[in-house]
Amino acid sequence: MTKIGIIGCKLRWDMGCSRFSSHVNCFLACLNRKGAFEGLDNPVVVAFASCNGCPGKGRFEKAEVMKNDLKVDVIMLASCCYKPPKCVYIDQSAKDIEERLKIQVIKGTVSKEKCNCLPNFRKNTERLEFTKNFTSKFNKSKISISNGC
Repeated sequence: MTKIGIIGCKLRWDMGCSRFSSHVNCFLACLNRKGAFEGLDNPVVVAFASCNGCPGKGRFEKAEVMKNDLKVDVIMLASCCYKPPKCVYIDQSAKDIEERLKIQVIKGTVSKEKCNCLPNFRKNTERLEFTKNFTSKFNKSKISISNGC
């Protein structure tokens, strides 16, 4: 099992990932073993947080808590940090976390080229219906952040 801590962008956190709440793209990528989760041994998201806002404040401290207190094996910096407009501090944050905490840092959670986790929606009603169906299936699967994704 690979325990994962994800740190995302506060700006996008407040807006909701791709206009979704619950940052479903990262969780779907984990659930479907897509993007950065592909190839990891039984990935489990045990922590998910945003930075404290521009200029990427608090990333290192949150990564430190994830590593030391929650015993994560990998820190992922969510894809929202890399999508336009890319956070200008994200690469330095990744370097600082990896070098100072001696932990693997993966840049991005979903496919960098295109998010393969979610279908393309023509209308907001399709997006809403997808979200309702996903939430229903996710709740029925007895999956939680603490025991799997």
